[in-house]
Amino acid sequence: MAKQDSKYKLVGAPYPSLEKGKNVELRQTNYKVSDAATYDTSVTTACKYPKEAVMMLDYKYTDEGSKLFYYGVPGTTYTMNGSDLQLTDAVVNNDKKLPVSQFIKKHLMDASAFYRGEEKKIIPLSPATIQATEVWDKAGTSKMLPQIKFTAEENKEVTSIYNEMNTYINEMYLKFIMGQEPLDKFDSFVNELKSIGLDDILKIYQTAYERYQSN
Repeated sequence: MAKQDSKYKLVGAPYPSLEKGKNVELRQTNYKVSDAATYDTSVTTACKYPKEAVMMLDYKYTDEGSKLFYYGVPGTTYTMNGSDLQLTDAVVNNDKKLPVSQFIKKHLMDASAFYRGEEKKIIPLSPATIQATEVWDKAGTSKMLPQIKFTAEENKEVTSIYNEMNTYINEMYLKFIMGQEPLDKFDSFVNELKSIGLDDILKIYQTAYERYQSN
């Protein structure tokens, strides 16, 4: 877009607040308690090689393993100059002209649980990314739901309801944004969610939250 319009500028907007100047205590991600689907890792009873799986998980928390998973292959994506880690020219000035944070992901596995040290700051970020991060980081987390766990039966019911609910939400979300549906139909939208099972979802979450609080 910037190539097509010299006036184009992308900036991060703060989370909306009901009261001007009041800090919001709710945000998309609480990095102090990371998304379980992103970073939590476990070895299931179905694993044929549990010992080897645990050994791999342990390796990811070593200095060598954490570098491999976060920076890629030594000599290919990074080099060590004494105790300083430096990205290679092939990454910084890559032939795809991609931002380093995007290009380097093809050489690593930045997912699941492993040690993420301070060295990750060497991956350069665009000014727009830094600005947006600083703005979004001002939002608090005190109103965010902790990592609650469902029982097998609860999880089955939540998944079943969510499948239908998310299809409807995604459909109406775009219609509201594009003006294809007026906002005065929002109450009807909520009522439809309730008919799909919204109240049942809330009850399951409340039960799981109370169980979390009691532990």
